Amino acid sequence: YEQDLPAGTAVDDATLAAITELEQQFAACYNAGDTPRLLATLSLRVLAESLGDVLEGDAAEIFAVTPEPLNPDEQIALFPLRGARVLPDGRVGAIVEWGTGADPATVGERNFRIYVQIDGRWVADEEIPLFN
Repeated sequence: YEQDLPAGTAVDDATLAAITELEQQFAACYNAGDTPRLLATLSLRVLAESLGDVLEGDAAEIFAVTPEPLNPDEQIALFPLRGARVLPDGRVGAIVEWGTGADPATVGERNFRIYVQIDGRWVADEEIPLFN
């Protein structure tokens, strides 16, 4: 639930713009079926947790696939980020909502994503699903 999310302080406009741009890149790569570029939006920790079994296998297959755009009814649409905050550990969190399928104007998924800056670039580092 949103009330149980980590507290923090307000982010500056530049940080909000940077993480919004990252989420727009994520959506564009997802919709285009461009897995290698989508993976570049995630931290190594997320990749290891999410794709550990895949990466232990033949990871070359992931990068050899020609991107194929999803059908319009499978694509995601990003809503404006909400509740962006700097967390006590220095990472940044925000509520990310996606419209999906035939009615992208309706929220289909809601998560609290946590971002970390690595070498001057923001990447998603953790995700907490929200169910309300």
